[in-house]
Formats: sequence, structure tokens, C-alpha cells
Amino acid sequence: MVKRQILQKKSDIIYYMKFDDWESLEKSADEALKNNDLLKASFLYKSALGTLLSKNSSKEDVQRLKKKLISTNKKTLDPKNKVYKNVSAKIEITKEKQILDEFIKKIFPEDIGNILKIVGIHPHFVINYKTIVKSADGNMSVTRLIVATQTLSPEGHIIPGSTDGKLAWEIEMYSMNEGLINNLLFTPLFSKLIEKKKLTNANLVKYFKKSGIINSENMVLIQRAIKQFFAEDYVSFLHIMVPQFENIFLKVSEELGIDIVSVKEKKQDISTTTRTLSSEHLLSENFISVWGENYCQRINLTLFEPLGLKLRHKIAHGEILLEECSFENSILVLYLYLVLLAKVQRKPAPKA
Repeated sequence: MVKRQILQKKSDIIYYMKFDDWESLEKSADEALKNNDLLKASFLYKSALGTLLSKNSSKEDVQRLKKKLISTNKKTLDPKNKVYKNVSAKIEITKEKQILDEFIKKIFPEDIGNILKIVGIHPHFVINYKTIVKSADGNMSVTRLIVATQTLSPEGHIIPGSTDGKLAWEIEMYSMNEGLINNLLFTPLFSKLIEKKKLTNANLVKYFKKSGIINSENMVLIQRAIKQFFAEDYVSFLHIMVPQFENIFLKVSEELGIDIVSVKEKKQDISTTTRTLSSEHLLSENFISVWGENYCQRINLTLFEPLGLKLRHKIAHGEILLEECSFENSILVLYLYLVLLAKVQRKPAPKA
């Protein structure tokens, strides 16, 4: 898991070197590692590997450099080595909190069905992606563009996209906004609804069924997940609801005219299959024109984006941590469903 905290190197110097001579880079990295300058060694190993891959390189050299890079990255993350320190910032959000507290008070007396629909459509719950990008461009420091950066997974891997300073900053800004909405709106609202027994297993299941867009096979699993949610078993909830969302979202997308069928041809043998949902599909014109950019980006940042929560891939590949199976993340996934249920409803068939 990429922890949502700002990490800053104790030294003000960040090393970045790239030459054609990968062997010299590797030797320099070895020397830096010997001197316990772990961050410098990490960037030098990465430069050496990048240079090596651009040439006709041997598998043995590539494998050796990969092992050195990942091993060094793991050492930089080890708190014992004190490469990074936590940096905290205090933000005054008194006015915004007051507005959102009043909003919760205003909608709380509503029928639970109306509350769930409001959550799915109200602008307070929406993150405007274009606004985030514009804001990020306006307050991004120059060093983000000219200094080598990277974000590491706990296994020591460099997360895709993290070396792009602009992209990494945009997603960081998006995550901060999502965190504010989660802490000031989602968590207090749903905690109160559950505490006051206004939101229950029975009425949440009823709301899902009422939409008419979830077939009986999917609904059996959704019901089990919702039951586990109210039992505070968020591990089971997420492991059911995340794959089910992908399946349901694709089925509804197909009904709305989006092509989700992939055709494969191999030695004159034609086969078809349902596409696997991905960032590429979500952020394509086909999906954005139907669902809107804000919703597609929200799905992407919650389920797929490597610099985001990446819940879909972590669950699919067994990489999710227990601490990530939380009430807060469960609410974020539930929100994706609530938007879907609010946007699309199937009218009941006329009685014969």
C-alpha cells in the first residue's frame, strides 16, 4: 500500500544522473550503497537499468540490476535507515466542515431511499477532475517538473506514473480532495445513519433491488456482501463488491450502447470475450461520453490507478493489506454503486 502521507528526504539534494555508460552508473550506485547513501544509489541503479534496457543487454545484467534496485528501494523504505521523515501540514477547514455538517443535518430526516439517491447525484460528493487538474497546475512547484521523483510500493517496486512529476502531483491533489470528502462527509454521514439504525442491511438491499439493473445472480452475492458490511467484515465486503462492480458496470455499459466485446483471431480461429475493465477503457471517449469524466475518473482512481487506491488489482492479485479493508474504503466502493444506481434505473415491465 502507498501510504497517504508526504515523504521528504532529510537532505535537500535529490540525485538524478543518466549517461550512456550503464556500467559506470552501476559502479557509482555500488559506491553510494557502500557509503549508505541509499537514495542516491536507488536513482543511480534506476538510471543504469534504464540505460541498459535501451541497448542489446544480457538477461544476466538486467536481472542483476533489477535485484539491486529493488533491494535498495526496500532499504530506503525501512524506518531504521531514516532516509525519509514524515512531514505534516495543518489545514484550516472550519468553514467547509460547517457547510457539510449543515448539509448532513438537512438530508438526515429524509427517507433512506432518498438519502442514498442524494449521495449518488449530489455535487457535494463529486470530485471535479478538470478543476483538480487546473488547481494542480496552478500550485505545482517547479521542482516537481525538473527533479527526479518516484513513489515506491512496500515491495520496493517503482509505481508506474510516479516518475512523472505532473501526473503524480495531480493524483496527490485528487487523493487529498477525496480524503476531505471521506472524512468530512462520507464517514460522518454513514456512521450516523448506521448508528441511528436508519441505514440497515434490509433497506440497503431493498435499495439495490429497486433499481432493477442488477440481475439475480449478481444480487445473491451483493446481498451477502452487504450482510458482511453491517457485521463490520470489510474484508469480505470488498472482496465481493469490487469484482461485482466491474461485472455489473460492464453489463449496464453494454446496455447503454458501449461495445465491451473483444474479438480474437488466431490461425483462422475466431473467439469473442467480454473485455476486462481497465483505465484504458474507463478513460476512453466511449465510456466518458456515457458516464461522464468525473465518474469514470472516480472509478479509475479507486479501483485501477497505480498511484490511487488500486483496489481492483490489489484484490485480484492478493496484494491488499488488512488495514486497507476498512470502513472508509468500503464506503468509497459503496459510493460507486450508489452513483450507478442513481444514474440508471430500469423501469418495471408492464403488467400483462
